[in-house]
Amino acid sequence: MLPKPPNGYLAEPQADQQLHEFVHVGKYDFPRLPKRADPAQADKFMKKTLEDKDLRIKALGQCWALMRFYDLRARAGQLTQWLDRDQARDHFGRSVTATALAGAFGDDQLQQQAVTHYQLLVGHRLAPGFFPELIDCLFHLPDGADPQGITAALDQRLGALQPKMAADEDAAVEYNRIADLKSDRLAAVLSAKQRKEDILRIKDAERRRFEVARCYLGFEPNGYIDLSAWGVLMLQRDCRDDDPPPLAATLAHALDMIISRGSSKQGMTPRDEKDLNIYVTRCRRAVEFYLGKLNDKQQAFADQHNNAEQNDVLYWEPEQTKSAG
Repeated sequence: MLPKPPNGYLAEPQADQQLHEFVHVGKYDFPRLPKRADPAQADKFMKKTLEDKDLRIKALGQCWALMRFYDLRARAGQLTQWLDRDQARDHFGRSVTATALAGAFGDDQLQQQAVTHYQLLVGHRLAPGFFPELIDCLFHLPDGADPQGITAALDQRLGALQPKMAADEDAAVEYNRIADLKSDRLAAVLSAKQRKEDILRIKDAERRRFEVARCYLGFEPNGYIDLSAWGVLMLQRDCRDDDPPPLAATLAHALDMIISRGSSKQGMTPRDEKDLNIYVTRCRRAVEFYLGKLNDKQQAFADQHNNAEQNDVLYWEPEQTKSAG
């Protein structure tokens, strides 16, 4: 069961408004993730939202954050409406996003459907315009998803551009961009995917939980894949399948390790201090989010290294109240 907000869930009309505003966001708006809706209401909202066959790609991307936080795996089956050839032809970008979502939230059958659709996407005539998104999508597909499809698509495009480079500056620029995608972005995404799969193969639940917590806390940086967001997905899934206390204990252990390393560090630079504050604050908040309580040593260190302004997913921010007048 997911943790409840300290002051209970929002009234349904207010929660529904916040959920709607978060998903149907303006192009340049960045609303705060609504966390105080009843999970059952969030599921109902998501079901209705995903029934819209014309859902905008940005809105579908916003759905991703809600599905992570509320562990809305039950909604994954609705994504199949965007996993076909017609969608790839008419709404290619949305089809790529839906494929990634299906890989992240689907059961074994839906994940395999996502893999099959992914191979169609990377061979599509529109694929070159979405190479970065297609490369990132690979991370969310299950173990065994073959990267050769996207590699072949990149190589094919490079081969088509190479003869034009000497006489066409635009072709040379595109060639170098795609070559960088292959050598840098694809390599980084495959590295993150391998790390994800290694963690998921850990049989000991406590050790696996700890490695996921490391991802959420930001100890597994990657230039292109947000492993912290993947950590949220896995921690919330673990919490819903079990109970919060084991997660709190895991994160408290991580905090002890941070304290040990932070206390013994000599000659800490301002950058090191800044990073330490981020890790400590995120870890402390996650412990408390999962109903844990810090001991005296942990509390003192957390108070000393608090970064009150940062935004953390696993944290109940103070509720905003409208001022009178």
